[in-house]
Amino acid sequence: MPKRKLVRNYCILLIQCFRKDDFIKQVRLFIITTILAILPLITFAYPVNVELTAYTHTGSVMANGEYPYVGAVASNDYPLGTIVYIDGNPYTVADRMANGVHGVIDIFMDSYHEAVNFGRQYTTVYVN
Repeated sequence: MPKRKLVRNYCILLIQCFRKDDFIKQVRLFIITTILAILPLITFAYPVNVELTAYTHTGSVMANGEYPYVGAVASNDYPLGTIVYIDGNPYTVADRMANGVHGVIDIFMDSYHEAVNFGRQYTTVYVN
């Protein structure tokens, strides 16, 4: 069960445990409401060691139907729309790679020279 749902269920259970005329209930309600408001802003990213490569314009659309753009990556390991943090910068999985390629993230670069200079790198990325 996702953490957000667990926290929400726990908060509802806490609210039901207190009498209606209890002053502390008001304080607890404020704390619970604050937690629920902040929870969507918390990132539960996990680290993954991957191989990074780069690609540039091909003239084709990506798997999500859009033309390639800076900030898009290709990967077979994560669902389309997944946010991946590489060196602290967010990238969106928007494309797929050839069948059978796993453990690799292909970053879109705006020019051929950027892609060639990027080369092949091994690093830890954070998947959200």
